[in-house]
Amino acid sequence: MFVLCAGRAKLFTSSSDGKTIITKISEAGDVLGLNASISNRPYEVTVEMMDPGQANFIARDALLQFLREYGEVALRVAEQLSRNYYAAYEEIRTLGLTSSPSEKFAKLLLSWSPNAGNANEPAHLTLTLTHEEIAEIIGLRARRSAACSLISRRSSCCN
Repeated sequence: MFVLCAGRAKLFTSSSDGKTIITKISEAGDVLGLNASISNRPYEVTVEMMDPGQANFIARDALLQFLREYGEVALRVAEQLSRNYYAAYEEIRTLGLTSSPSEKFAKLLLSWSPNAGNANEPAHLTLTLTHEEIAEIIGLRARRSAACSLISRRSSCCN
């Protein structure tokens, strides 16, 4: 397991035929590989640093011993695993049940908005990802030109 102490990291997975999907953009403070460490299974994503940063490694045995000794921490880990599950569930719903690329892109922007729950406040976002990376997040990698067109149209109307 790693704790991202500084910087940002792109988490992605690829199929055997080379298709890639970005599963998350992690920031300082995020824990990477917790699910894999607890379940003793391989971590199924690749992590690539987007900015200079630092990640600290915590060995599985040390993590499990720490959780045995500190029940309150074990409870917080269980809460985090639950949040991870619901985030994955929501991602699957968005990718699988959202019908149009425009809707997927809109949901992505809303998920990044700091005041998404307040319809009366304008949302201002600074996007530092490429068109291709955004397309990979919303599952449009195979149709890169369509994704770039969609993102360009939406970006111009959001300025």
